[in-house]
Amino acid sequence: MMNQKLNYMNYSQTTVSNLINLLDQNVARFQFRKMDGSIRNALGTRNELLIPKEDEIKFIDDISTKSVVFWDLEEKAFRSFSKQAEVSVI
Repeated sequence: MMNQKLNYMNYSQTTVSNLINLLDQNVARFQFRKMDGSIRNALGTRNELLIPKEDEIKFIDDISTKSVVFWDLEEKAFRSFSKQAEVSVI
């Protein structure tokens, strides 16, 4: 397992709950620790108004009770992270 640290110089640590609230309303640049221990940076949203109509699906938490699903604007795809993940926002 990798032992990387989240980049707190540009990012502020937050809770998963706060990040979900932010993503539900707008777009956020954030990072999270993946299950393998590596750090992933993302630009994402959960706001259905900001997800391209052709890609829109029902993605809210019924997919998994253990994951947070979001639309990655850079990858143009749905991604997810664990609700137990260490997260931070820019």
